[in-house]
Amino acid sequence: MAMEDSNSMNFWIFSLDDPELYHFYTAQAGNTSLYYALCVDECLQDFSPLTKEVMHLRNNCLLLVDHYLVPVFCQMPLTGYLIALTETFCELDEVKALLKLIFFHNTPEGVIDLGLISEEQRKCINLLYDEFHNAHDDLQVAVLRNLVLNLLLLSPARNLNKPLKSGHLLSYALQFMSLLNQYAFQEKKKDFYAEKIGITEKTLTHALKVIYNRTFREILIYKTLIEAMQILVFTDKNVAQIAHELNYDASGFSKLLLKWKKMYPKDLRIEYRKLANHVENNY
Repeated sequence: MAMEDSNSMNFWIFSLDDPELYHFYTAQAGNTSLYYALCVDECLQDFSPLTKEVMHLRNNCLLLVDHYLVPVFCQMPLTGYLIALTETFCELDEVKALLKLIFFHNTPEGVIDLGLISEEQRKCINLLYDEFHNAHDDLQVAVLRNLVLNLLLLSPARNLNKPLKSGHLLSYALQFMSLLNQYAFQEKKKDFYAEKIGITEKTLTHALKVIYNRTFREILIYKTLIEAMQILVFTDKNVAQIAHELNYDASGFSKLLLKWKKMYPKDLRIEYRKLANHVENNY
C-alpha cells in the first residue's frame, strides 16, 4: 500500500529496513500528535553500554519511543517494525481513552520499555503488518485498532488491564486533552480548561485522576517536556527563545528540565545530539 493512500487511516507500520520509513519520518517530524511503538526483533551488533542503557535495547523487545529519538533508532542496525499512529486513530470513546492512557508515559522519559515480545504479541505485529499492506476496505481501521489494543494490553510490563470508567468523566478527560493540544503553551491554569468544558475544577481533577491517573499539573508538564525536547533536538533556538515559545521565563524553563530530565537544556541538547552523531558514525 502506498504511503499516500494510507494517510486517511492515521496509522502506519514499517519494517525497519523499509526505505519508505526515512521519507515517512522526514515528512512527519514536526507532527507531535504521533505516537510511536518500536518492535525490535534483533540487534544486529553489540551496542555500547551507554547506548543500551539510554535506548533500552535488547532482542525481542517492545518500546514506546518519543518523537525526537525515532530517527536515532532508525539509523541503528536493528530488525523489526516501527508502528506510528495519530490521536485521530484513537477516536472512539473508550478505545481512544485506553490508547491514550497506554501511550501516556508514566514519566517523561524518551523510551518506555514494555518488556519482551510474547508469542501472542508477535502474532499481533505480523497481523498488523499484513493488514496495513492489504487492499483497503471499510473494516480495515477497526481491525488495525483492535490489533494495536491487543498488542499493548498483552504487555506483561505494564498494568494495562485496569478497567476504565466511562460516561461523563471519560468525555471530560477527552475534551481536556483536545483543548490541551490547542492551548497548552498559552494557558496553564486549570480553571481555564474547566470553564471551556463547562465543569468545575474539582470535577476536572477527578476526571483526569480516574481516566489517566494523573494530575492536571503532571499532564501539563509532560506536554511541555515533549515539545521542549522536540525543539531542543531539531532546532538551534536558544534557551530563551524556547522558553518564550512555551510561555516560560528562561530560569523557570531550565529548572523544569533539571527537575524532570536531570539536566540543563544546553546539556540535554548536547547529549542527545552526541548520541545521534555516535549512532550515525558508528552504526
